[in-house]
Amino acid sequence: MPRVAAFTGLAMVLAASATLFAGRARGDPTWPEPGIRVSPVLQPCVDMMLRRSQTFRLLYHAIGRRTNLRVALGFDGRPAVEQGDRRAQTIIRRIGPLREAKVVIYDADHPVELIAHELEHVREQMEGLNLRLMATAHWSGVVRLWDGTFETRRAQETGLEVADQVGGGYGRLCLSMTYVNIGTHPQ
Repeated sequence: MPRVAAFTGLAMVLAASATLFAGRARGDPTWPEPGIRVSPVLQPCVDMMLRRSQTFRLLYHAIGRRTNLRVALGFDGRPAVEQGDRRAQTIIRRIGPLREAKVVIYDADHPVELIAHELEHVREQMEGLNLRLMATAHWSGVVRLWDGTFETRRAQETGLEVADQVGGGYGRLCLSMTYVNIGTHPQ
């Protein structure tokens, strides 16, 4: 019996190592620390949002302080048709006690609003809101969309509030700042 337990333990360790190795071989990022990782394309937007919006600073730091959460914030500039006409998307998955959120912004004209909106969705999940149950109970401010995703008035209002605090003309501008920075400071 002890040998069976030892072999079972060894098999579990080997399986876990193979899974980790396979993730690295696919190019999945290794991410030893919790926090928010922002793609270089969106970094000028996030920097501007942190400078100009108290609402966004509070949201960003509330998420960044979570020790059980990792967030990747990225941009995908493909045409909207390729993403099912989505402007942004957040996928949150659990890995034991940890949560990992992947936020992708598709709309180059409204990145400030969408970054704040999607990060508010992350905060909602960190607070334990059960959007499925709330939508089923017809809770005010939570709806289930045609594609099975959920939308909240709270996230919509946060996005609009941050966009208002940052200023309306900074949508595409903060993204174009990335290209200027990369062009003048090659990486």
